[in-house]
Amino acid sequence: MEDLKKIGKIVGTHGLKGEVKVFIITTQQEERFGKGKEFYIKANSGEFIKAKMKSYKEVPGKPSLMIIEGYDDINQIEEFNKCELYADKIVNDEIIYLSDLLGMKVIGEDKTEYGVVQKAYYLSSIPYIIVNEQYVPFTMHIFIKEILDDENTLVLTDRGEELFK
Repeated sequence: MEDLKKIGKIVGTHGLKGEVKVFIITTQQEERFGKGKEFYIKANSGEFIKAKMKSYKEVPGKPSLMIIEGYDDINQIEEFNKCELYADKIVNDEIIYLSDLLGMKVIGEDKTEYGVVQKAYYLSSIPYIIVNEQYVPFTMHIFIKEILDDENTLVLTDRGEELFK
């Protein structure tokens, strides 16, 4: 299961017909979420359960809503509350996975160290990383200058560095 990437988390139920609220943590929403899209639920036991979306609805500023095929009742779906969602990794050099940023060292252009990426997620459709309790918009060339994969390091622009002053 090492070729899987975390794409979201079920954060609650919605209604009685098996609909769930999903907190999305992927930059590839269109490729990952929609009717018929396949994914995996990491059950509380640690087992990965293959699933397919029956329906999906994005709700701006709130968790998205999803129905999973074969789960048409709240009693069937409650066991997956707080479970993480995974999907097969899309191989493409242009794609940056937020989960790959976790643990990266964050430095300025002058090599000043600001800490390590502790969390990465979306707030109102904008990706953010959290470094020492500081929210940094993950916007290339505005706040983030470059990612040095071989050094496991993220370099901030001058504007990104200003957030820490």
